[in-house]
Amino acid sequence: ISAKGLKVKLMNDLYFNDIALEPVVNFEHFRDFQLDGNGFCLYGLNLKSEGAVAALFPEVVDAKFSNLTISGITVDAGEGAEAYAAALLGVTYGDVVVENVVVKNATIKGTNKVGGLVASVMENNIIATNCGVNNVIIETYDVEDESGLAGGLIGYIACSGDSKIAESRIENCFVTNSTLNVINSRGNNERANSEFIGGIAGDKGDIL
Repeated sequence: ISAKGLKVKLMNDLYFNDIALEPVVNFEHFRDFQLDGNGFCLYGLNLKSEGAVAALFPEVVDAKFSNLTISGITVDAGEGAEAYAAALLGVTYGDVVVENVVVKNATIKGTNKVGGLVASVMENNIIATNCGVNNVIIETYDVEDESGLAGGLIGYIACSGDSKIAESRIENCFVTNSTLNVINSRGNNERANSEFIGGIAGDKGDIL
């Protein structure tokens, strides 16, 4: 089942009652996808994978998410080099927009590229405006040479890709009342951690 090209608008709050779900990691599922939360909330999600990307939307390409609250989510990506974790987005490609999305009362755990809202911006542009993380615990497993790159809002922004200059923007976003229990297994800045954005990289000319 694919949500490619769909435009979805919530009409009510959704309660998942801590049901356990395993994310489907396939970026084609959410290519050209739009979700308008319409001011409503998703409650009580429990997302778990075994050493793979874990998020409500594990991989997206050219997508938009707006006007949504995610509360009481638990995300566990397990141990592994690609065990990226976040509440909303795992790995993003292309042009991705996130507006008025808040994550609260959550626990997010992975190995690297772990963030409250977004795990990893791998290629090109992300624009995040009026987004926030409140009362969230960010944790990483201890995996040799892999653990780290964790941030309260976004785990990692690579900026570059697809042979074009990336121009990402993070505007009027916040992280409050949150805790980072993270491990940097490399002992240097390649696995940095921050209360806001864990790590930033890019090619010459890229702009954040």
